[in-house]
Amino acid sequence: MKKQVSIFTLIAEAVKDLRVYGTDFVLALGQTKQIKTSTKQAEYAEILGVKSAFYSRLESGSSVFNIAQLHTLCEATGLPFGALFAYVESMKQELIGAGYKVVTDALPIEQDAVRKDNWIEEKATALNNKWTREQKSLKQYKQLTAEQIAAKRQEHVLHAKLLFNDKFGHVEDAELGGGQWGEAFAQDKLED
Repeated sequence: MKKQVSIFTLIAEAVKDLRVYGTDFVLALGQTKQIKTSTKQAEYAEILGVKSAFYSRLESGSSVFNIAQLHTLCEATGLPFGALFAYVESMKQELIGAGYKVVTDALPIEQDAVRKDNWIEEKATALNNKWTREQKSLKQYKQLTAEQIAAKRQEHVLHAKLLFNDKFGHVEDAELGGGQWGEAFAQDKLED
């Protein structure tokens, strides 16, 4: 089965890119050098007249932007309205080319490949940043090799995947996905 992505997630990603990288980045369909802006989510929330927490849900894809909100953001940033959708279309075509299926339904996070990957990446980054701060406070970070740092990063990605499955998945689903039928139902068999 192909990995799925909701078109609403792509719209949220486009708005996030607009905020983080600016109008020129979106107009160039993501092909320009990525220089981050200093624009915060709170600024976009203020433009829309919504609370920061709600705006955060919009940008993460947990909630869906409506057409008026998209128009307001385009007007405020000077981005032609159609350019936002051209950017979304370019992202869509790129994902389709990579084997994804783009659907018009809003998907729960565990079924939306982009939202899932973003969640895991954010958690792994947070874990890695915490570890890095701890190592620096202990004055041990400078002694670490690039390989050790990369291995720790990989460990944080695996930890984040486990956290995702713990929060959004079902233990049986994760076990069955690995083909471990006997282990998944061993406890049930013992209880019968």
